[in-house]
Amino acid sequence: MGSKIGGTLFALVFLLSFGGIGLGAGWGIVSMFRDSFRAGDWVLVQAKVDDAALKASRGSKGGSTYSADGAYRYTVGGRQYVSTKLGFDFLGGSDNIGDWQQSMAEFLEQAKKSGKTIPVYVNPDNPAEAVVDRDVRWAMVLFMGIFAVVFGGVGVGALVAIGFIWFKKDQGSKRGRQGKQAAPVASASSGIWVLWVFAFFWNAISFPAAILIIPDVLETGQWAGLLILIFPFVGLFVLWGAISATWNLLRRGKPAITLEPPQPRAGARFSGVARYSRGVKPGDVFTVRLACLFAQRHDDPSPVPRWSKDLLVRAVADPAGGARLPFQFDPPARVKGVPPNSVRATWKLVVEPKAGGFGASEEFPVAMQPALEVTEDTPPVLPTPEEQRYQATLAKMLGPAQAARLTPEQRASFAELPPDAQAMAAKVVANAGLIRKVVIGIVVLFFAFQLIGILTAILR
Repeated sequence: MGSKIGGTLFALVFLLSFGGIGLGAGWGIVSMFRDSFRAGDWVLVQAKVDDAALKASRGSKGGSTYSADGAYRYTVGGRQYVSTKLGFDFLGGSDNIGDWQQSMAEFLEQAKKSGKTIPVYVNPDNPAEAVVDRDVRWAMVLFMGIFAVVFGGVGVGALVAIGFIWFKKDQGSKRGRQGKQAAPVASASSGIWVLWVFAFFWNAISFPAAILIIPDVLETGQWAGLLILIFPFVGLFVLWGAISATWNLLRRGKPAITLEPPQPRAGARFSGVARYSRGVKPGDVFTVRLACLFAQRHDDPSPVPRWSKDLLVRAVADPAGGARLPFQFDPPARVKGVPPNSVRATWKLVVEPKAGGFGASEEFPVAMQPALEVTEDTPPVLPTPEEQRYQATLAKMLGPAQAARLTPEQRASFAELPPDAQAMAAKVVANAGLIRKVVIGIVVLFFAFQLIGILTAILR
């Protein structure tokens, strides 16, 4: 409960601060459109400009903002009115978004100098309400839209986080109910959604910012501002990654996992198969990972990995159609840092193409049973006859000491090589020490000759 309250308070900070800014920006956009729409049927009246000025304010970082000020008087129904409203600007005050302030000030100043009248829009229901420009400032909408989307998105994310903290379903009660078919717990689609959201917000910031800044850069000649284009290019790259990951997921689909036994036991070997009905060809290489995660508390949503093992598996043709990935693991009976038979320990399988890519992996829960108590009657786990023969072959080709140092992944990769390649690899491994010395000697001689050449050029 304490962690839920702490997480809720942390999320509330983002909800109130970022969400409040996003809500305010969104309301400003709505109000501008509302006022512009409301003024659509206002009547056009000629007005005399009494005052016009452009005020400039220089910020602490060197940038300048502008504010168009003016006053005009007009007559409706024999009565004279005075107004200072120039446009429907929710923020008010000064800004440097586009050139609306400068253009409005110049328009009013020219009318004042020439003595000519200007057209203004007057509310027929309330003649005291008038405005010079009733159109929407699209540059301002674009600017405020960035805050509405980005800050509002953070606020929505904080709200979702609070809901996840308090209303998420407890997955602990589901352990041990897994049959032969494992169901994904954190699929690639969830990672792809994260990538899409990131791409949306990144591009929602970078492209409008570039659209607003580039015209000023071209006008002032401050070419360093063109570096802003880096961000839209990065946004396009992230967007392409989201599209590519989505296409690969749709093309490949989710694998079906079969375990034997369906509920493995810690400390005992088990095997499994990941079957793809489409999108995977025989020969494609995948990484299959078995991992043990441990949560410090029962309500901890992010358990940390305590043990993991990776296998490189090559896809083979499936008689039922498609392709399959056969794998085999020897999970440890005890994992360091995890109490025996702890209900906060979870196991999962991760299947991912060797090429990787964001959102390419699929995760599946494994209902791992506790290890058997070790007694004198418990038989040791021995390698199969096929494994014994292959170990003997490796020892003969590489030598017993070198063969013993090979990892299971290296043994599996070695087994996939044709006989000629195995013999060549055995020679390379057997002479690895000599090869290493020769390479080091060549590198040392190269740098020595380079150093001699530099010293000779300096002494000349």
